[in-house]
Amino acid sequence: MLYEWDKDIKVGDYVFCTYRISNFIHKVIEIEPKFVTNIDINRYPDVYGKLNAGDEIAPSILIEKTFDLSPNHLLSKKKVNMERWIHASFLIKVKQEMITKHMKRLSDALEIISVNQP
Repeated sequence: MLYEWDKDIKVGDYVFCTYRISNFIHKVIEIEPKFVTNIDINRYPDVYGKLNAGDEIAPSILIEKTFDLSPNHLLSKKKVNMERWIHASFLIKVKQEMITKHMKRLSDALEIISVNQP
């Protein structure tokens, strides 16, 4: 495979996007499979040269922002509801332990802040 991606990601799953800095949890709306073509191989031999026409590569996935983990959402009344296509290799499926760790970090931050508040 050209890029590694989580093949367990399905429509309806929640994911983090690692492309740029992202503080959002996204919902997977659609998955569009991608396959190498002869045009790809000829145009980008350094990228696709070891693949054959018809080989599967990482799909494009349509995601929608569903939950903002950043403090910015506390400052803005604007609801962010945006869909965009992203390369599957940039997505990580949200797991319960990830959210638990994030909640622990927020709890630790709250303790630090409350200790330093008069």
